[in-house]
Amino acid sequence: MQNDSLKTEEKEIDGHLFAVKQLAGRKVVKLNNKLARLIVPALAKFDKGLDRTDTAQAAQAIQVLMDNLSEAEVEMISTDLFANVTLDGKPFDGKLQDIVFAGSASTYYKLLYFCLEVNLRDFFSGLAAKLAAIFPKGLSLGA
Repeated sequence: MQNDSLKTEEKEIDGHLFAVKQLAGRKVVKLNNKLARLIVPALAKFDKGLDRTDTAQAAQAIQVLMDNLSEAEVEMISTDLFANVTLDGKPFDGKLQDIVFAGSASTYYKLLYFCLEVNLRDFFSGLAAKLAAIFPKGLSLGA
């Protein structure tokens, strides 16, 4: 399978047309494992399970996740996920990222999520299996 056969998806985010080309398979596996190593230990701190309908608990979960991510890890994840991104046909390099994300952190998070959708569609189902091993009695993720 050649690199040219990797799927590209486009999405308009905050008035910008982003195209995300899938990362190569081995890179996706490595990224999936990195993300799992960061997220699973953070969620394991919730010994009674998580309930997405409880906003206080959701805020606490986000704080735990952020506490477990260093600036270097956030940069590494972003760099990996943005490697095959173009904006209006141009490579989405650091200089262009600085311009687009200036004053709009929400654009960053929306693009990050879109990159996760394109590259790691099954990440959260795989994460659920890992969490089942940590929480053998079940994990409440709300309705």
